[in-house]
Amino acid sequence: MTQRKKPVGGKSSGKTQRRSKRSASVAGSGEQSRPTGPAGDLLDTISDAATYDHPLPLLELGSSILSALDPRVANPFRAAGQPVPGQEGPDRPGFINTLLGTPLPETLMLLAVIHALSSDDLERARISRTLRAETAEAEGLLAEFASLAPYRATEMTHVLGDGDNVLLGVRTPDGDEFTLVIYIDHNMGTIVKDAFTIPEAIGDVIATMKGYIPVQDTTWTDLSLPDARAKVQQAIDQGASTPDAPESEQWPGIRPLTETVLRQVPDGGTGYARPEWSRQQLDALADTFLASRYPGALSEDGNSRGLLENILWFATDYGPGDPMRWSPTSVSILLLDWIPRKILAPAAVLRVVPDLLRGLVRYCHAERGISAKLSRETLASLAEAEPEFRRLISGAGRRSVPADDDGWGLDDDSRGRDHDSRGFDGGSHGGIDAMTVAGFQEMMLEIIAGTVGGEDQLDKLNDVPLPDEDFDWRGIPEDIQGQVTEVLRLCDSGTELLDAEHRTAARRFLARAAAGDPAVFRRRTNVRMSAAAVCWIIAKANDSFGSSGLYVKDLMKHFGVSSASQRAQSLLAAAGIDRRGAELELGTPDLLVSAFRTQLITMRDSCRAALAGEALA
Repeated sequence: MTQRKKPVGGKSSGKTQRRSKRSASVAGSGEQSRPTGPAGDLLDTISDAATYDHPLPLLELGSSILSALDPRVANPFRAAGQPVPGQEGPDRPGFINTLLGTPLPETLMLLAVIHALSSDDLERARISRTLRAETAEAEGLLAEFASLAPYRATEMTHVLGDGDNVLLGVRTPDGDEFTLVIYIDHNMGTIVKDAFTIPEAIGDVIATMKGYIPVQDTTWTDLSLPDARAKVQQAIDQGASTPDAPESEQWPGIRPLTETVLRQVPDGGTGYARPEWSRQQLDALADTFLASRYPGALSEDGNSRGLLENILWFATDYGPGDPMRWSPTSVSILLLDWIPRKILAPAAVLRVVPDLLRGLVRYCHAERGISAKLSRETLASLAEAEPEFRRLISGAGRRSVPADDDGWGLDDDSRGRDHDSRGFDGGSHGGIDAMTVAGFQEMMLEIIAGTVGGEDQLDKLNDVPLPDEDFDWRGIPEDIQGQVTEVLRLCDSGTELLDAEHRTAARRFLARAAAGDPAVFRRRTNVRMSAAAVCWIIAKANDSFGSSGLYVKDLMKHFGVSSASQRAQSLLAAAGIDRRGAELELGTPDLLVSAFRTQLITMRDSCRAALAGEALA
């Protein structure tokens, strides 16, 4: 997955020779002197993008510039073309006018890209006239980006339904291919959460992705191009109207490029439609669950039934809409956001929710055939959220409910919905029986074992400090060693905020990622973002944020980035670590510092002692 620069000397390919004319063909255009300062920096960036023998860097650059000038970035409710108060620099028309009035080789190249990405016929006509008025070679730039034709669409769906990846294969007039990968998040309202480009044919990209994504957890489906357009455009529009929508390393920077590709496809496709669950179906689901062995100590009384119906309401009205599929994300949203905001009831009533939800997850996953690994991840997320849930329902940030009020209700913004709320009978749920305690201890042991790589590793876990060791270059291809060296240097500076053990763990992780999937380091990426991601992974996995006096914001500030979570996902995959749960489990003790391993040993021994005591009792 590389983007190749033109060779400095020797014989070039036909495409490289043709593209080497991008600058030369318009070198005589205009008599303007070369600007300095920010304008000169922009020209240098354009020149660098033009040195690649694939047009994607220029397309991405043009797209990011147009995205920065898009009113939707500043205010999702602002109409297209409406001025943005306080926006620094020129608006889009002003920026285009500046380019048109400065016919340098670089500005003409950028204008050709904007011409390809623009949906404004007047803007396109002005750019076309300017390029045609220069030279025949300048006019030829229009043809290079004249059409970005999608020819194949595929959807990758995860079994738990949090979101989908839609892949679009695109071909340029010169026959170059690239793939757009768009991640559509359903928990956030079916919006585009992330997207990126890969300068390879879609068939090759799919083959690579299938090589490291568990087959049993994903479904690959070819889409018609109109259906792909409908789904992606629906998610773009909903995300554009969502305040504080998430941003990633490339989104919304490549939104103009994505929308240009979509415009090449006929409309009329079918977008996303939520699953429909009738009241009768939900009642039947509640009945069969409460009659099964999974609710544990909970009985089918009024309180349990009412809570269950509200949980199922959340599952059908929010997120993906399937009450039989629970993910680490969905249980966290339910416990830490939805119930504390929506359900007004005393803490004595609500405190049974985690146990009820734990049983429901196990039941639904068993019915749907969800893998044990994914079920463990969901239950681990539930366990992590439980202490904060209990704090929230105790009164922090919630409207007060009288202590003697055995009833319950919905908050004001939920009243009037089509929901048949049932009251609680005031039954007592003040205790947790021995079976539930034992089940919790067993689950915690499973989580700890997963953190270190299994029961065997847990048995022989020690608290010996990690040695201060050099970086291991074995298995790392020569062509990425330059970028890895720079990331390593920055990682070492970042781990100075912690200690030598964290530095060793970061070096080991970086070496595994670079050797595991070198392609991750061949892409055009921000090395500071990569280093921040490595350090974040190690600090997060070792529970070092907060306890060490270092916080995520401090680490990001050190590297000069706002977030590294998206880059972290690709590095984790490169290192062979599949992370979907709320916890970050590296699955090996040699990436864990001694202080964290000491905590795990203490937890291990405590859980085993509690289980032994239960057995004796």
